[in-house]
Amino acid sequence: MERQVQSITVHEQIIKPTHIWWAVLALVSIGSGVAILLVNPMIVFGLLGVIAMAVFLVYYPFLGVLAYFVFEYARLSAMFPALQSLQIGKLIVLPTLAIWLVRYAVFRQSKVIYDRAYLFFFIWGGLAFASIAVALDTGGALDQSVDLVKWFIICFLIVNLVDNLKRFQWVMWVYLLLNFKLSQHQIRSFAAGYASATDREFYVSQGAGGGGGFFGNSTDFGLAMAIVAPLAFYLIQSVKSKMLKIAAGTFMMFFVVSILRSGSRGAALALFACGVLYWKYSKS
Repeated sequence: MERQVQSITVHEQIIKPTHIWWAVLALVSIGSGVAILLVNPMIVFGLLGVIAMAVFLVYYPFLGVLAYFVFEYARLSAMFPALQSLQIGKLIVLPTLAIWLVRYAVFRQSKVIYDRAYLFFFIWGGLAFASIAVALDTGGALDQSVDLVKWFIICFLIVNLVDNLKRFQWVMWVYLLLNFKLSQHQIRSFAAGYASATDREFYVSQGAGGGGGFFGNSTDFGLAMAIVAPLAFYLIQSVKSKMLKIAAGTFMMFFVVSILRSGSRGAALALFACGVLYWKYSKS
């Protein structure tokens, strides 16, 4: 009996969890090397990224929110056409939702945070699905209604995973940094186009967008900048680090310039309204 216990102990010491992880890593590496020889390397790298993200999501589901922001705003699928067939946005959102549901239903490690936005989504989605019956293009109406479900899932994950101050700060800084990327691209593109334009007055009157895939025109882009400019101003006042204050101030300066260069009167009015409200409620 004692020999059996000693034998079991020896086996437990020989086979450790780290050894299993190294074995899995070796198998994945060999399989990836073979797959690169057979299919498009970008697809292989994309799948490896999804697998790595899934492993991280098991321990830190909050990373799914950050990853979704990065992939959507950086437009990596547009930069690398081979990734378009993977639909990386869905490959991030759906595993994140599944892992959250498992943690909630099985391990009781999560809790549902209710928000009034859910009610508006339900009303909006109900009306959208009801309108399919009288739509001229039922296929298009169904696709747009299903998109509302996707946006509700994203809203639900943000509300339930960004549930403390530290995570909120991470999301805000990543969100502002990604919008700063779009802002500086718009300003540089406008400067290059202005220098080569034959009719500069007409060129200025057209406005300039940010080049983002889901910002269809300069008005959409101006609205996006009007949303993030007050957030940058908030960070200027709330953070203590001088370097972070400088970064937030730089972001805000670029966002304001982008609003003016977008040529959107609605975005300029929104920025003015933000200033009026701040002046009204500020102690100074």
